[in-house]
Amino acid sequence: MQINKKYYILFFATVLAMSIHFKYQDILFYYPQSADMWRQADCASFAFNYYQNGMHFFEPEIHNLLSGSGKAVGEFPIIYYCVAFLYKIFGPHVFIFRLFNLVIFYLGLTALFKLTHRLTNDIFFAIVTPLLFFSTPLVLFYANNFLSDVPSVSFVFIAFNYILNYKESHKLKHFWISMLFFTLAALLKANSIIVFVALGSLFFIEWNNWGVKEKTKIFKHNLINALGFVASLLLVIAWYRWAIHYNEANHSVFLGTQAWPGWPLWEVSNEDFISSLVVFFHNLNELFTLPLSVLFFFLLPFVLFNISSLPYLLKGIFILLITGMVVFYMFFYVGFRNQGYYYINLLVLPIFAFICSAIIVSKKLPLVFNSNVFRFLIFGLLLVSIYNGNASTKVFYRNGWKHAQLNKNFYNPAFPAYLKSIGINPSDTVLSIPDDTPNASLYMINTKGWSNYGFEYSKLNTRAIENKIKKGCKYLVVSDSTLLSDSTLIPYLNTPIGKFYNIYFFKLCSSEKPICLKSKNENFVGVNNNLLRADKKGVIQH
Repeated sequence: MQINKKYYILFFATVLAMSIHFKYQDILFYYPQSADMWRQADCASFAFNYYQNGMHFFEPEIHNLLSGSGKAVGEFPIIYYCVAFLYKIFGPHVFIFRLFNLVIFYLGLTALFKLTHRLTNDIFFAIVTPLLFFSTPLVLFYANNFLSDVPSVSFVFIAFNYILNYKESHKLKHFWISMLFFTLAALLKANSIIVFVALGSLFFIEWNNWGVKEKTKIFKHNLINALGFVASLLLVIAWYRWAIHYNEANHSVFLGTQAWPGWPLWEVSNEDFISSLVVFFHNLNELFTLPLSVLFFFLLPFVLFNISSLPYLLKGIFILLITGMVVFYMFFYVGFRNQGYYYINLLVLPIFAFICSAIIVSKKLPLVFNSNVFRFLIFGLLLVSIYNGNASTKVFYRNGWKHAQLNKNFYNPAFPAYLKSIGINPSDTVLSIPDDTPNASLYMINTKGWSNYGFEYSKLNTRAIENKIKKGCKYLVVSDSTLLSDSTLIPYLNTPIGKFYNIYFFKLCSSEKPICLKSKNENFVGVNNNLLRADKKGVIQH
């Protein structure tokens, strides 16, 4: 059943209104900050290195030289590459990266809108379902961000919508498009492959005629369907094998391309097990507001108990999704404690539970399903979710305020010109302290080099500094004036070359040869700047 154009207009207008309510028009211009600042800066660094150092797709690199060359890879870098291409056309504006991911997210919401309408044949639930997903705090925060998790789950929704197209029309072009988007999703984030594997398992069951009637089958082109699933899976496997090899060859270890020892549930210590449970329940509000959390915990057994009321496709998908997500959670159990964005692709399960529950209620309790009271309660939950999402976003950025305060002068539009004035160029190498992330300050300085990350215990020590000097590090950048009295650092402060607010610059010399360059006059600059945002055009100005 086609959706009337007026409902598309209503849906898009609501999404736009929510985006404005959540201050997306301001956040678009924020540099990497707040939750998972580390990972945000890594993503921004990948894109900028493509833009600055040549568009060599299979040679991704970052600013940090911990690996020696800076060459490293995390997820499939297609987003970074596309953003870098846009940088080439429009200039390296920070809002381009956020906007690129946001557009993908909006396309994913539209796909969820369509597939919910197809499954429920109800425009109210078609609109409410993607809006509930949008207002989820984790999704809300990362949709307008640098990480690939929300684009990944967006591709899953797009792919599943094309599977429904294929189911209805049996046109192979829809099947191949779905395979393309499932592949992209899995290349970006491994946990997004769960829906793909669930569909592949359903295909395998159909092919073997294990209790499936011919008229209910989804896949009508067995050999071509098999080729699509196998080709997609092989591409994903090939990519992750190549990524692991690339990181090993370049001695890059901090971008996890595989499960870490001690993360799987069967390897977890009692202490890690308990602390992970505590963190999960403590951060549950980042997934859903309390009423929705209670609702979704209720909906899972409700759907399983009434699963016979569901269409064949949803029966199989729902059971296989639960299985796949439990398996994934067991493999990466400890990882979920510190990486909240791991949950984003797992939110597919509660979304499907919500859709399936709507279908069950419409069949078993049609009077309730169509009643205004029932829909008013659902709408009330949406409003509560929007309120909670907005409040959580403020908390995310408020918690990131301290870091933004410490780094506010790196964001100053006058900073790149100042670096140039004291002779620091992108081809130079620096040691930037204090910075426990691999790339945050290095990305803003736009030079290769090192940070505190990788130091023994992440603390200042002579051995680490001397090691960086031997590797060709030319400058020391200190962004915390209290460190200037640190006894470990004092021997390296003999050759100052400038000062930009609270950021001090020194020619870096071995403590055995304390003077290596005549000191230039210190440069003091005072520019009014917004602490959190880029300049009005969002220019990184490297």
